[in-house]
Amino acid sequence: MVRWGEQASSFSGSHSRRPYNHGKPPPREPSVSSGYASVRDVAVLQEATQLILASTDLETVLHQALLVVRTYFGASRCAVFLLDEAAHELYPQTHHGYEAGAAPGRLRLGSQGTAQQAAHTRALVHMREEAAKAGCELALPLLVRDQLLGVLLLLSDNPDAFPESTVPLLSLFAAQTAV
Repeated sequence: MVRWGEQASSFSGSHSRRPYNHGKPPPREPSVSSGYASVRDVAVLQEATQLILASTDLETVLHQALLVVRTYFGASRCAVFLLDEAAHELYPQTHHGYEAGAAPGRLRLGSQGTAQQAAHTRALVHMREEAAKAGCELALPLLVRDQLLGVLLLLSDNPDAFPESTVPLLSLFAAQTAV
């Protein structure tokens, strides 16, 4: 049986059908690649949220957040710096990917650096290539109701790491981590 708008397949004995197209090329399939990216983003964010909410211990929460950043976003090194208002510094609470002896230290507010700039402006700072010493750096402020808690710093040796398409998701992830 052939339904309206279809014709039987020309292969003998086949029960498959193809759209009736009057000799025209088949219509192009709708592009869904952008849909896949958004579905993936939602899945990553949902999984990250579950990992973060699984604990109430600050060190565990931050450790899980950094694991998500390294696994899903390709950061080769990352750190969470918390604000020490009295000392006017950011201090490293936890970090991943640094070699022994190369772990980040305290960062003086007002000095130059990606994390310090993100803390000062309370906005993300994205540096590539030469500005980031031949790699890529992304610093995201950790804010709760406009109050700075710290900075999430992501580093990669790949200058193409952290493409603009992932920045909104990373910003949302940083906001969730802060809460």
